[in-house]
Amino acid sequence: MYMSAAACLICAIILSRHFKFYVLIPASFLIVVTVCLKDGYFGQSLSRVALEAIILLTSLQVGYVCGLLFPLIPAIVGTALKASFGGVPAQSLSFHAPWLRRRRTGTPPRSARFGDLPPDAARAHETGRPAA
Repeated sequence: MYMSAAACLICAIILSRHFKFYVLIPASFLIVVTVCLKDGYFGQSLSRVALEAIILLTSLQVGYVCGLLFPLIPAIVGTALKASFGGVPAQSLSFHAPWLRRRRTGTPPRSARFGDLPPDAARAHETGRPAA
């Protein structure tokens, strides 16, 4: 039963990335029919069949929700980290946020390179006083 639940979870994650939630209706029907046929063949009790069907349907739904939320995790964590260190949080929770692209390349943004600053800003940075 545990392996079947893990398989339902993984399949639901894959289904959530490609289909809308309407795909859960035939998938749920397929799970119930499969459980009834399998446990009926092996002579399991009706309570055992119902318990296994409930567990598999729950893992299917949890997997679908997890599959929808997985792409948002980097943006949520990054926003929380930037806010806790005094940075500016991301504008949206989009997976392709600009600050994620900069982090992956390993190079700082163009405006943060010291050579790109205007002369007054570089002098102000060295002295600690604002540029006049």
